Amino acid sequence: MKKKKVEAVAPSSPPPRRREGEEASPRRLTSSLPRHLRRTSSSRRGSRASARASSDLASSISAKPDPDLALALFGWAALRPGFHYVPESYLAALRAASCSRRPAAAEALVHDVFAGACAPDLRLFNACLRFCCDRYSLFPLAFDMLNKMHAMPAVAGCRPDVETYRLLLCAVVRYVRRPPASMVYLHAVRSLSRQMKASGVVPDTFLLNLIIKAYARCVEVDNALKVFREIPLYGCEPNEFTYGYIVKAMFHKGWTDKGMVHFAETREKRFVPSGGVYMIAVSALALEWSSRNRNGCVGLRQLAFGQRQDVKLLLVTTHTSMRTWISRNSVG
Repeated sequence: MKKKKVEAVAPSSPPPRRREGEEASPRRLTSSLPRHLRRTSSSRRGSRASARASSDLASSISAKPDPDLALALFGWAALRPGFHYVPESYLAALRAASCSRRPAAAEALVHDVFAGACAPDLRLFNACLRFCCDRYSLFPLAFDMLNKMHAMPAVAGCRPDVETYRLLLCAVVRYVRRPPASMVYLHAVRSLSRQMKASGVVPDTFLLNLIIKAYARCVEVDNALKVFREIPLYGCEPNEFTYGYIVKAMFHKGWTDKGMVHFAETREKRFVPSGGVYMIAVSALALEWSSRNRNGCVGLRQLAFGQRQDVKLLLVTTHTSMRTWISRNSVG
């Protein structure tokens, strides 16, 4: 019988000894680990490097003066293996696309954020809402994003805040003009105000003025006065715009006496009414004058000589008064 040849296997060389006082290098430590632990450590290093690269990507996109180059850099980063976007990268790319008037690229970024391409972030969601609110065709996407923010857990820190409701209310009130067509948008204003109160968001004066403005344009004076009385409860103070919306709504409703009371209160608080408030007040008092009401004459004199420095106001008031006087004499 032939004997089988047994090949000698060289013994594995022992790992090099470390001298006293010498620190172990990370390469030696990694090589001494098992294979599955080696993969874990490399993946951790890759994730840290990816996070570092994502933050560097956001700063690079913000530093690029050319928006096309910035967006190309954003798209090139997605081709790298193991790369994950962070919210700052999407925020920088969205700013570059929206500020440079590239709506198609910005809309694609908004859809990616809504689909969950990166971790949720409140600033990023508000930036997407700002872009959607500037375009009427993206209104449904804005409200879908609001519902998504409401559905997120409180731990994520992406619940709607004052800025979120400010963006949505500004966009909705912009289309509230005159009833009955504006009642559709008024329903959206009501639902947003209810959601804001239910979620515990404390509004500021600007937000409350938007709600009062929507009610005033639809001539719903009772609801506007209700919100007006709730202003001190939120720790806010009404300003000249608040009184202007209330006075306009009262004059449109035909409540001339109550409108003059709030107008006098505006002047007592040293607020300066706008030109539109003066125009509506003059028109309402001129109609009262035409119906031979002495309060109209007194109110017109107060309006005409209350602001002596405003020459344009005096000219408009005199012109309206003369037209009313001519129509009154022609009828009589």
